Amino acid sequence: MKRREFLQKGSLLTLTSGLLPHLSFSNALAAYDQTPQFFVQVFLSSGWHTSLSVDPWIKAVRPKETDAFIEYRSDELIQAGQIFLGPAMKSMTPFAQQLNIINGIFINANDNGHLAAEVYMQTGKGNGQYGSIAVESELSNQMSPLGVLFNSNVYKGNSSIDTYQISDLSNLKAQLSSHSNFDNTHSPIYKAMTKLAQNSDKIKSYNDQVSQLRASGTSIEDGHLIALSFKNNLANNSCYTISKNLDSHSNHEGTHLSEQAKAWEDVAKLLSAFKSIEWNNGKSMYDVTTFYITSEFSRTPALNPSKGTDHNPLNNSAVIIGPRFKGNSVFGASRVVTADESTSGASYLIAQMVDLKTGEIINNKQSAKQNGHLIKPETIIATLASGLNIQRNIFPPISIDEKGIDLLLK
Repeated sequence: MKRREFLQKGSLLTLTSGLLPHLSFSNALAAYDQTPQFFVQVFLSSGWHTSLSVDPWIKAVRPKETDAFIEYRSDELIQAGQIFLGPAMKSMTPFAQQLNIINGIFINANDNGHLAAEVYMQTGKGNGQYGSIAVESELSNQMSPLGVLFNSNVYKGNSSIDTYQISDLSNLKAQLSSHSNFDNTHSPIYKAMTKLAQNSDKIKSYNDQVSQLRASGTSIEDGHLIALSFKNNLANNSCYTISKNLDSHSNHEGTHLSEQAKAWEDVAKLLSAFKSIEWNNGKSMYDVTTFYITSEFSRTPALNPSKGTDHNPLNNSAVIIGPRFKGNSVFGASRVVTADESTSGASYLIAQMVDLKTGEIINNKQSAKQNGHLIKPETIIATLASGLNIQRNIFPPISIDEKGIDLLLK
């Protein structure tokens, strides 16, 4: 039986009768919550210098430039409630109360390149067997007519899940073509077109709302199209890639800051579009959607001989926004390993151990053995699974025993 069939056919009695000991009764009820689980996975491609945004330098004493290059003044930091944002995130200030920032995510001790780190951060697995969290969310819940929406790429793993290009949403139609190429009723194209025809009412409603938005003078962005697709039950999940010139191995100063700021501006546009689309009961699509924002790894803290920054897979960060997350929170931390400490003679950032129950950063070995946890992509995916009410027993990318960051949940 497929995972989604188990969800549809398995009874609540079975779930709570002891066959699934890892699920409490309340968790079983939550898993059957009929509220749609809208999810957008946002990926800032090429690796980000986290000190410019999600993990800024806020200590009074600054490091030596040979250990960490900090290209902003202290008064350029953005304080919003309990969190600080670096200057690249200025456009995200209106969303600061909903941001859950996770710093100190360990990817790998060695640099395996962009693709391996990207797959790991998006899926929680490095072997490519499973899809991104958006794909697995789609598989674990009721399948939607369009499947997973994407603008650049989507990691499907070994699944044959449907996907739909966001750029094609502008021309979404619900009709079968009589073209001879589609006469084969067993062809994937014919089946896809049949599915659209079966959802003609939803597509008509979607197109009507796009037309109304355009008539109001709104400049239609990808975010509007995704949000309206969600609202009309055509899709529930999306993978959205933002590509800027972040891979700054040379000429980093000023350039990376500018490019990362543009990337965050694109994120802010996406979120603003969701805010502008009404859901119901006074809520917007932003209020009922979970967003996961990350990159493949952070960048080395100091400039290299080419005045650039390199890949830093020993550390990364992520941002989660969603209706089941507290908001205005920072969890985890990174540490600069100085050039003097480093065996290579070049400084780097490394994720620090943390107590998942208290959020305390752990610096001594004894405490690390007792309560320490190294945050990895699996930890983030487990946290998202909890926030999206995904049943862990039918969610194979991570172990059912993998711990998430419960402190971020409401």
